[in-house]
Amino acid sequence: MPTYLAKVAYNGKEFYGFQRQSFFRSVQGEIESCLSMMLGDGEDIVIHGAGRTDRGVHATGQRFSFYSDSPIGVDPTLFLHNINRLLPKDITILDIQEVEDGFDARHSSIKKVYRYKFMWGQKDPFHQGTITQLPLDGFDVALFKEAISSFLGKHNFQNFTTKPEDVGGFIRTIDKIDVEIDEAKRYGEVSFLGDGFMTYMVRILVGSAFKCAYHKWTVEDLCSALEAKERKIIPYKADPDGLYLEDVIYE
Repeated sequence: MPTYLAKVAYNGKEFYGFQRQSFFRSVQGEIESCLSMMLGDGEDIVIHGAGRTDRGVHATGQRFSFYSDSPIGVDPTLFLHNINRLLPKDITILDIQEVEDGFDARHSSIKKVYRYKFMWGQKDPFHQGTITQLPLDGFDVALFKEAISSFLGKHNFQNFTTKPEDVGGFIRTIDKIDVEIDEAKRYGEVSFLGDGFMTYMVRILVGSAFKCAYHKWTVEDLCSALEAKERKIIPYKADPDGLYLEDVIYE
C-alpha cells in the first residue's frame, strides 16, 4: 500500500483547528473528504498530521502522511492540480511525494518551525485574523527581545503549556529564536526552531513576552516561572491570529 507525505498551507481563520471535528469545520476533515473523493473506490482516506494546530492558527508548511490502495498516478503535478481544484480556497496542498512504508508525518519528524506575526498601532481590517494586532502605546521592543530570548535552549516548559502531565514530561529544546522588528512600521515576527512544541506553548511564550513588552510583567518573573519546580501555568496566551506552522523537518 503506497504511503505519501504531503505539504499543505492553510488560512486557519475559518477552521476549528487542524484535527477532525464531529460538528465543526477542520483542515483534516476537508483534506480527507477530497482525497477520498479523488482516490475513489469507496476508500476512506485518513491523514496523519505532523501537528495539531489550534482553532484560528495557520500553516505555510504543515505536513501530513496517508496510505492508499490507489496510487496518485505518475504525475504528482497533475494530482496536485486536481486535488487543489477540489479543496476550498483556504487550503492548498503544495507538494506530495511517495515515502517508505511505515513513515508517519508526526512521529518521523525531528524539528518544527513556528512563526508568530504581530503589529502594534492602528488596527488594520485587512489583516484581521492573519496578524495579531496589539495596542499602540507602550510596546517596548528591547524588553520584548530580552523576554523572548529567555526561552532559547533546553528547559522544563511545564508552566508554558496546558498539556496534562504524562510520562514524556515537559522538557523541550528550542534551538533557535529569530526576532525581526520594523519599528517604523510597528511590525514584528518571531520564529522558533525546536524539537517539539506542546499544547498552546508558542502562544504562551509569545503572550508572556508581550506582557513584558507592555511592562505588565518583568523578565525576571518570566525567568522565575521558567525555572520554577512547582507547576503553575502562565495565563498569558497570545491570540491564534498571528501563529503559523512554518515547517516540519525530517532526517
